[in-house]
Amino acid sequence: MATRRQLVDPARTYARRRQNTVHLQIGLPHGGDLENPTLRLRSRATTATVEAPATVSPADRGILLTAEVPNDQLQPGVWRFALRSAEEDDFRRLEARLLIKPEQPIALLVGPRPDTAMAPPPPRGASSGPEITSGGRARRGVVHIVDSALARLPEERASRYRAALGRAARRLRR
Repeated sequence: MATRRQLVDPARTYARRRQNTVHLQIGLPHGGDLENPTLRLRSRATTATVEAPATVSPADRGILLTAEVPNDQLQPGVWRFALRSAEEDDFRRLEARLLIKPEQPIALLVGPRPDTAMAPPPPRGASSGPEITSGGRARRGVVHIVDSALARLPEERASRYRAALGRAARRLRR
């Protein structure tokens, strides 16, 4: 089980589909010496795991890992990365995730998993705007704007419009 976490360099990390494989390049700023590394992808939803041998190449800042994973082994969902070299017993979790959706491009998300979740939506039927009450400021503001617009019309027509708007406002308040 991966207990240690390793940062990933977002500028040198990418994933793309090539024919029947997913090509992964992961930049590690503090890679150290890795001999015969194994890259493990674990599905967050199904706990399926896929392991692939990775090649290491030096870079100006750290190292680059390159691996190829068969496309048919990766089901749609979020996959987490872990890394182990030949001399290590356990995997180190990498701060990156691979997002796969059917009929869409794949996405490699770099960084730790967000701690926050979106706020739940308001219950159905709840008003998101200002409350309109008979003595409310919102109502007074609307009445003032409508009266100034209707003042330019003949009094008979303005009276009909005011009555129609009043009926519509009463229906909204119910």
